Amino acid sequence: SIESNLVPTVNFYEGLLGRKKAREALAHDPVLFSYSVEKRLKPRLAELLTHGLVVVDDVPINTMVKYTNQRWEAYLARQVDKKNREKTADGLR
Repeated sequence: SIESNLVPTVNFYEGLLGRKKAREALAHDPVLFSYSVEKRLKPRLAELLTHGLVVVDDVPINTMVKYTNQRWEAYLARQVDKKNREKTADGLR
């Protein structure tokens, strides 16, 4: 139903990207509506935040949403490693 599926999905993207960018992303790529907020989007966002990563700045929204679980885990590990290397390099300067 619209209330149980569409509204929470739009609210999630708007909270993440802001209203204008969320609507642009959803209009440009309607498949974003097909992913579960509770089963895919929120858990992946929590993983990013746990590692200090930010959607859009560090990880494109389409990557967070569309990657299979296996591909997502590998991608996340690479991003965490990259972020850690950057922190180490900044600490040496």
